[in-house]
Parts: sequence; C-alpha cells; structure tokens
Amino acid sequence: MTILKLLDALQQLELQVAEFYRWLADEFADDRQASGVFFRLGLQEETHANLIAFQRRMIRHASGPVPVPDIDVRAVAEVSQQLREFRARNPHPTLEDALSFAASLEDTAAERIHTRILTGAESPLKALVSSLAADDLRHRELLGTLHARFARQSAAC
Repeated sequence: MTILKLLDALQQLELQVAEFYRWLADEFADDRQASGVFFRLGLQEETHANLIAFQRRMIRHASGPVPVPDIDVRAVAEVSQQLREFRARNPHPTLEDALSFAASLEDTAAERIHTRILTGAESPLKALVSSLAADDLRHRELLGTLHARFARQSAAC
C-alpha cells in the first residue's frame, strides 16, 4: 500500500463521518444543542478531510519517499460499514442511540486507526495524525457533555 492510498482511505472516511454528523444535525433539528453539536462535529470532520488532502499534496511534491505505516485499511472499511449499518437500522435514531454510536465511532477511529498510524508514522504524517487523534478525544468529550445533558433531562421526566 502506498501512503497516498492510505491517506485517500482516511480522507474518504472523514468525509463519510462528516456527512453522518450533518445527517444527525438534521435529524435533531428540534433540539438546538444536539443539532449544534452534531453540526459542529460535521464541520470538524470536513476540516480533517481537508487537512488530509493538504497532506496528500505535500507528499506528492516531497523530494523523497515517505514511509508507509504498517496499518490494515480494513479498519477504515469496517468503520465505513458501521456507519452505513447504523443509518440503515436507525432511519430516525433516538438521541441516546445517536450519541452512543457517535461516541463508539470516535473511540473506534482513535483506537483502531489513528493509534496504529501513529505507532509507525514518521513526520510529517505523525503531526497530522496526532492532530486528528487529539480532535477525536475532543469530539468524545463534546459527545459526553451532550449525553450528560440528555441523561439529566431523561431523569427529570
């Protein structure tokens, strides 16, 4: 596998996740906070895709070969499949289901994809993936905050 193919797979995944979050933002349009969180996450995932595209351009113009981390892109394909399956099973998910799946999605990306790339990556790819991994943690925290609000509201009812 070439580094460009790896980056292409990651970019496509980021775009799929961005679209997933935009869909959730629309699904929860009646809940301004939930919709806003999902919309913000979607924008950040699009930014990730743009960062990866920029990195791809940098590598194409690099003077020498860039080492390819030892990563199985099947993990990327599995996350894509999970996204499709969630949407097929949940055409109108509950907020709890959406939050739970989104948190799982962020954990899966962080653990199974970004961490593996970081283990074998050299600069400048390491800086890119470190940034993506840090954002995954922030996304998880944001989803946790929204989930806590949801839990408090559910308990009050």
